[in-house]
Formats: sequence, C-alpha cells, structure tokens
Amino acid sequence: MTGSRDTFLTICLVLITVLLFLPSIFLDHAQSLKYEDVFKAVPAVVIGLITAYIGWQQHQTAAGQKRIAEDKHRLELFEKRLKTYDLFLRMAVAAHKLTPASILDFDDPERDEKYKKNLDRISLIKDNENDLISHGEGSLFLFGPEVKSALDVASLHIFSKIMATEAVNKQVEQ
Repeated sequence: MTGSRDTFLTICLVLITVLLFLPSIFLDHAQSLKYEDVFKAVPAVVIGLITAYIGWQQHQTAAGQKRIAEDKHRLELFEKRLKTYDLFLRMAVAAHKLTPASILDFDDPERDEKYKKNLDRISLIKDNENDLISHGEGSLFLFGPEVKSALDVASLHIFSKIMATEAVNKQVEQ
C-alpha cells in the first residue's frame, strides 16, 4: 500500500514540476511569464490532483469490496456444497449399513436390536428422501454436470437398496 502511495506522490510532484516550469520553456520569451499567472492555475491543479487521489482511493476501496464479495460468494457456495455432501454421505452410510432381515441370524441375541437399527436407518433415509432429491437436482448448479450424474447414481443406489431391503423384510415378516 505504501509503495503505490509513494508512486502516486512521485507522479504528483512530476506533474507540478511540469506545470510550473514547462510553460516558461515553451512560451514566447519576448513576453515574460509572470509567476502570478502560473499561481492562478495552481489551485485548479491542486484540486485536480486531490480529486484524482480521492478517485484512486475509491478505486482501491471498490477493489477491496469486490474481493470481499467474491470471498463471501465462495463461502456461501462452499456451505451449500458441504450441506449437499453431508446429506449424501449420511444417506449413503445409512444405506450401506442396511441389512435385510433374512441375513440376520435367528439365533443371535442382538437380532431384535439390529432389526430396530435397520428400521431406524430406513426411516432416516425416507425422512430425508425429499431433501436428497432436491439437493441432487440442485447439485447441477453447485457442482456441475459430472458431479450431478455421480450423485444421481448414488441416489439410485440408495433408493434401490432401501426398496430391496424393505421387500426382503416384508417377505421375512410374513
């Protein structure tokens, strides 16, 4: 920041020097240049330089605000992507842990507890089914077409595993 300020001040000093001394070099020397005429122009030059400096500061502020807005946008996208990732991960883990009732050992003393956990996992996935579908559709805008197609395949596997597990459970319960 100080380097650009030093550069700006150097440019200002050069401009002032040029405005004060170049007219005396290039003007007709038969008529002498009165410094009063030059000093009449100094306030306008100073005001112009101050205006240029204020404009430069506003440019720096606007550039900083643009960076902040871009960072905020990236953070919001990250949060939405993380929410989608977290939902798909929880649902995929729950679907992976599903065990059809026919596989459960009838002699296992923990069979009822495992069956209850299966029902809890199924209800968890069914409760979040609408969220899973909406996040899957919104993933096109958050991630792109490649990730959306991968999430569509994951949704298909999750829902097919639930349907298969429920079908097996109904047959075992009958």
